[in-house]
Amino acid sequence: MPGKFYRRFTRSPNDIVKLGDDHPQAPGFRLASALFKTAELSVDNAEASTPEETAARAEGPAGVASIDVALLDALELTAEPDPVAGNAAHCLIKDINKSKARRLARGAKVVLPLPGVNVVDGGDE
Repeated sequence: MPGKFYRRFTRSPNDIVKLGDDHPQAPGFRLASALFKTAELSVDNAEASTPEETAARAEGPAGVASIDVALLDALELTAEPDPVAGNAAHCLIKDINKSKARRLARGAKVVLPLPGVNVVDGGDE
């Protein structure tokens, strides 16, 4: 089983949220739980893709966060292989509720910054 998965993010308000002025890393942004709250979360298996390859599949500038398989296990989630044309690393994570999406946002680590934007680890509070 792979050790981590990659999820790309953009400047969309569904992907990142502005940090409060009192945050120690302000000005900047954090990952939003909405980035992870979908019926089928699209991720790439890190054993078959790089952060750069994952970002390149976006339609515009993108950053990449990693999700550790230990976090998925703790949330009783699995990533099922779902290869698509041009992306053999593609996987789907299903059945993510609001609570699990928040925990994914908090646990994901930014491994490839979004160009020109300070996005910090930590997700929704």
